[in-house]
Amino acid sequence: MAQFTTTNSKVGIQAANIDKVVVEGRNADNRCLADLRVTDPRDDKMRIEQTSGGLLKDSYKWILDHADFRRWHDDEDSRLLWIKGDAGKGKTMLLCGIIDELSQAAPGRISKAKKDNGVVNKLSHQFNRVFASPASPSSPSFFFCQGTDSQLNNATAVLRGLIYLLLLQQPSLILHIQERYDHAGRQLFEDRNAFYALSQTLVSMLRDRRAKGSCMIIDALDECETDLPKLLDFIVQTSTYPRVKWIVSSRNRHDIEQHLRLDDSRTRLSLELNAQHITQAIDIYIEHKVSHLVSLKGNKSLQNQVRDEMRLKADGTFLWVALVAQELQNVQSWNVLSALEQIPPGLMPLSFLTIRDDRVYLIHQSVKDYLNGKASSTIFPSGPTNVHHAIFSQSLQAMSATLRRDIYNLHHPGLLIGEIKAPDPDPLAAIRYSCVHWIDHFCDAYNRSCPEVETVGQFLQEKFLYWLEALGLIQHMGDAILSITRLESLLREQSTDRELLDLVQDSRRFILQNRWIVENAPLQTYASALIFSPAYCLIRKIFKDKEPKWIVPKPIVEHKWSPCLQTLEGHKDSVLSVAFSHDSKLLASGSDDWTIKIWDTATGSLQQTLEGHEDWVMSVAFSHNSKLLASGSNNGTINIWDTATGSLQQTLEGHKDWVLSVAFSHNSKLLASGSNNGTINIWDPATGSLQQTLEGHKDWVLSVVFSHNSKLLASGSKDKTIKIWDAATGSLQQTFDLGTLVRTMSFENTGLYLDTEIGRIDLAAGTKSIQSLFRTPHPDQAQEAQYYGYALSRDKSWITWNKHNVLWLPTDYRPSIYAISSSASLSTPSTVTRIGLGYNSGRVVVIGLLDFGAVIVLETIQEPYSIRSTGL
Repeated sequence: MAQFTTTNSKVGIQAANIDKVVVEGRNADNRCLADLRVTDPRDDKMRIEQTSGGLLKDSYKWILDHADFRRWHDDEDSRLLWIKGDAGKGKTMLLCGIIDELSQAAPGRISKAKKDNGVVNKLSHQFNRVFASPASPSSPSFFFCQGTDSQLNNATAVLRGLIYLLLLQQPSLILHIQERYDHAGRQLFEDRNAFYALSQTLVSMLRDRRAKGSCMIIDALDECETDLPKLLDFIVQTSTYPRVKWIVSSRNRHDIEQHLRLDDSRTRLSLELNAQHITQAIDIYIEHKVSHLVSLKGNKSLQNQVRDEMRLKADGTFLWVALVAQELQNVQSWNVLSALEQIPPGLMPLSFLTIRDDRVYLIHQSVKDYLNGKASSTIFPSGPTNVHHAIFSQSLQAMSATLRRDIYNLHHPGLLIGEIKAPDPDPLAAIRYSCVHWIDHFCDAYNRSCPEVETVGQFLQEKFLYWLEALGLIQHMGDAILSITRLESLLREQSTDRELLDLVQDSRRFILQNRWIVENAPLQTYASALIFSPAYCLIRKIFKDKEPKWIVPKPIVEHKWSPCLQTLEGHKDSVLSVAFSHDSKLLASGSDDWTIKIWDTATGSLQQTLEGHEDWVMSVAFSHNSKLLASGSNNGTINIWDTATGSLQQTLEGHKDWVLSVAFSHNSKLLASGSNNGTINIWDPATGSLQQTLEGHKDWVLSVVFSHNSKLLASGSKDKTIKIWDAATGSLQQTFDLGTLVRTMSFENTGLYLDTEIGRIDLAAGTKSIQSLFRTPHPDQAQEAQYYGYALSRDKSWITWNKHNVLWLPTDYRPSIYAISSSASLSTPSTVTRIGLGYNSGRVVVIGLLDFGAVIVLETIQEPYSIRSTGL
């Protein structure tokens, strides 16, 4: 009996433990959903329909029988439908109707013969087949972009909304996001990498074989003001997946059409080309709205007059009808026609505001466009400059009155941003806009004689650290870098106030050096950021009394700012390769930690972390348009990535050993890769097929690069030679004996020179055009190379100019890997050469050098462009 009781107790305990685990799991899922939710798109849909006076089926049912919609719906290979039209044409209400119809279809097959008012609703059995029977298809996930609402006008919010609805419909898919959420918490959805994390998560969900078919609907793409190109690339990429279909809407915008890359699988439906349907739908809508005007009840003659007048003035826009009907709701019958006559025709002259959640919004994106365009001179008769000046002045006053040290009363200097919760009320709520945009308004209103110039200096001297703390708390350090860089450029070009310029330059350096720590632990603004700044740093001198008293003695630091502007942190092991995009806006780094990171060179922010390799990443290279990134690994594979979404496009297999170098041709039609077995492979990156294998080197191929016309390929080897190949035929054209290793190369625009880290090599031997580079009788016979421009010395201790030492690198700055990029300087008539240096510690340093004057110029440049990246 005792044994039975004990066993029974154990069973009871085990059952209780199981129940506890289940409850904890549900609680974790609920927390994840709650933090993911930026809005509930179902509530947005309900609000939009109610604001418009309800969803009228007769005004949208025409589209259900339209050939383009039928094709999208019935054809498995038709995966994207773009509904486009001008403002007010009813795109949003059309999508609301489509969402309702597809939602009704989801639980089971809609009868092909179902009729409504004589119009056949032919939502066929194809829906179930396309969306993956035998499981019933889920209801569509949808999102309504709203350009006038900062919470709903960005690509990250779109993905959050789509994933939120998808998880409500298919809870098992939460496994794709739960592990990341457990590590990062709410910041997974809000930090600077949120779009990339969410896009990878949604891709994983859509590819899950357990998932039901998915239909994604996005309204008003043109109102997505942040990261729209990335969102469009994501839509195009995922529209190729089986069991996934998209419907999107927008105004007629060429850039959207270009990004969507319309073809047989992607269709457009133009509302302007369906004017008859739109006119009939608007007539039905007017009839509906007029019949519900209380003041006209029972007065058939007056109803007819109002109806006819509204048809004349509506100009083919639903929004005009909705707004005017709302305006006439409170007008007495005897005054209706008079009030209607005073309302101008068409949408543009109307402007309406609405209040939602204690915030004022423009009722429609078209109102915003009108205010910024035709109405600008009326609203701002004194001109936009005065408006910018007023906003700047009021922003500075508001920030000066509000900002203070430890504004959230956190007290603990080591609190991480993920552990910080804004108090209620949030003291930064009213000045959030001012903190981010005050510099932009100052620059737009700048006048040399403007007395407010002095107030900028005063603000920086009194409130700079408090402002920086606030930017860290609201996660806008990247915006601060861009705006203060703009301010510095403005003052350098137009101001004679040297003291203010020096202060702004020092402030910029302070932000650049401390961006990462302020963004991740805002109160370190007064600790690490101050005590590790140079002794002669102006900000450190001004705010010396803010330094922590509990650190004694302070660390010994440099007297002045070093050439290194930023530290980019993220890699967990050695950085083996670095590469610039062709526009120099992005920097990619490959590491021993098997990852690739993509950085914004202007702000130093991490844009992407690419995971997929199973060994060291030895080489990275951007395509010419920066849309693709190739990476070569120690296991002999090459991955091709989409830089916008971070998704893996291709894995190329063919090398038998390490892939040490990769390079795209300038037309992006070819990809070259060099291996440690001395061979070079040329691939078609679109199909992943191997085109050629080039043999000739006697040792590792450390670098490969195409000429600008994509006709030539250069390869540098551990055998201390460079070979020039015909990219089309694979024939060897020339061989240069260098006497040293070359790891990075790039063709000069004309093809006459090859830039390497050991200098510029004259390929043409004095000729003026690439056509003179005929194949030599013995192309494998080495020729002497001639060097020009910036390079690294063989012992890596000097940067040289035409073989002359010009910049000594301290021991800590001597790299294990390097890269070179050249571009035109915006502030001088010269070329800027950027040398990227990678280190085993995980650090990346990029130093910018002007291409003239050598030593004299180097001594006078105050802030050579540079970025440094370190492992954590």
